[in-house]
Amino acid sequence: MTIEPGESSEISFETHMGTGMDGAHVFEISVSSDDAVEPVQKLYVKAFFGP
Repeated sequence: MTIEPGESSEISFETHMGTGMDGAHVFEISVSSDDAVEPVQKLYVKAFFGP
């Protein structure tokens, strides 16, 4: 998929937390680009799983 300057896109993903994995989590998603200065951008998703 190519996103041109000024355009936007969406990302979604599912997670499954097993027994004992309650609590805070941080997911890191790397996005590659053709930017010579920063060819990889990192997206961080913070989530809390539990009651």
